[in-house]
Amino acid sequence: MSVLHHLLAGVRCTHPGCRGAASTPIWVPRWLGELHTAHGPDATLHLDVRNASAWSRTLTVESDSPRALPEVAALQLAPHSARSILVALTDADGVRDPLDALIRVRGAHEHQLRWVVRAAKGLPRRTGATIVDAPVLVHEWSDHFSASPP
Repeated sequence: MSVLHHLLAGVRCTHPGCRGAASTPIWVPRWLGELHTAHGPDATLHLDVRNASAWSRTLTVESDSPRALPEVAALQLAPHSARSILVALTDADGVRDPLDALIRVRGAHEHQLRWVVRAAKGLPRRTGATIVDAPVLVHEWSDHFSASPP
């Protein structure tokens, strides 16, 4: 749960049109968690990205580490379509330095996950996540409550 969500947890709207407690503002990134894999030539992260909108959408994929390379930087998805994106470890051919990369997928929302690659037994070499990018259909009063997005 985000810090902002904790701050807004006790805030309630008293206007007749409100639905009650404050929700997380739409500009706060959606956290998908951490995914761990073992080092190796096939250390990969598979992202299944779905556009849950009735409109076409361009999504961008980026990493904060030059060692975690998405196969595409941007993709156009038709309405209600999906595509798999591969993020590969660029130095898998012998370098054993740990990797801690923040992966961002931006569409209607920003989705974030942390990919951790390290030399360890018992970890899979391949892992993945599903990202559903749904449109913003409800405009909440709490979207105006806090400061601008960072």
